[in-house]
Amino acid sequence: MPIQEQELIDAGIASQLVTDDQLDAVRPISRERGQGMVATLSAELRIPLKAFYHAVARERGIDFVDLGHVEIDEAAVERIGEIALQRGVVPVASANGKTVLATADVDDVATISAVERSLDAIAEVALATPAAVESAVQHMRRIRQPNLVATDEAEEGTVLLDRIINEAYLQHASDIHL
Repeated sequence: MPIQEQELIDAGIASQLVTDDQLDAVRPISRERGQGMVATLSAELRIPLKAFYHAVARERGIDFVDLGHVEIDEAAVERIGEIALQRGVVPVASANGKTVLATADVDDVATISAVERSLDAIAEVALATPAAVESAVQHMRRIRQPNLVATDEAEEGTVLLDRIINEAYLQHASDIHL
């Protein structure tokens, strides 16, 4: 089961991303919009969602991986089974040569063990955001099946552009260079 919202909030408080007063102020907005507290906190306070996941990783004593800034281990992608793709486990190359398994569900021991057996190696596990994992899984599917074409490439481009603009807004960027 992916990281629960309450754990994200608790880690955000512990790492001083948010305060109890900010939580109290955002709670009615969250209810009004019908969206989760973390999404509302992220939007209202301009805190990137990945900051909450990074805080959880720190609390748990594991690494956080920003999948937008690492290289997917293509050799490992070829060896892992479809189950890893279905369950959102992304093998990334690390500086020390070990394989790191990035996932939004670091508690799914069964899937992680199955992937380690496929790789015939013990891997480090790191936390990543669910959206980043989903994007990386789509990329891994294209690696495994080069002839796979996106069902709607325009929609895929729109989603990517939306993510870029959202991240720029959250980071208070003054401009975006593509």
